[in-house]
Amino acid sequence: MVAILNSKMIHTKDTHEFWDHNCKDSGPTLTKRGEPCNWCDEEEESQDVWREDCGYNHYFPHEFIWESKYYDGSDERWREVGIPHSVLTRINSTSEGKYGWHFNIIRDQKVAVISFEKEDDALWFSLTENKEKHT
Repeated sequence: MVAILNSKMIHTKDTHEFWDHNCKDSGPTLTKRGEPCNWCDEEEESQDVWREDCGYNHYFPHEFIWESKYYDGSDERWREVGIPHSVLTRINSTSEGKYGWHFNIIRDQKVAVISFEKEDDALWFSLTENKEKHT
């Protein structure tokens, strides 16, 4: 299920049934998988194809900290910090260069880091994405 509150999407456990995109006619939308967008008729791109030399534990010079939270070593705290699949999918389809993501423990913080090969990709990501859009 998806609720829209003050034009902000709230994702629930059922959002895996939907795909998201930035509709040219109505802005950010969620559409049932297998169906085109109701407003612009855009169809979901295949998300099964991930680029070579990109992904988890690939490191590049231009880093963006997605999230950081207190970590005490417990499994429950470990799961509190992550990067949404929709963000990684968007990076995979829009970045011109290579990209990667990884997690670090710095003192008592778990840090989710996204890195880019090209400075322009990192700049564009920092201008267009933020964690608040995905919570």
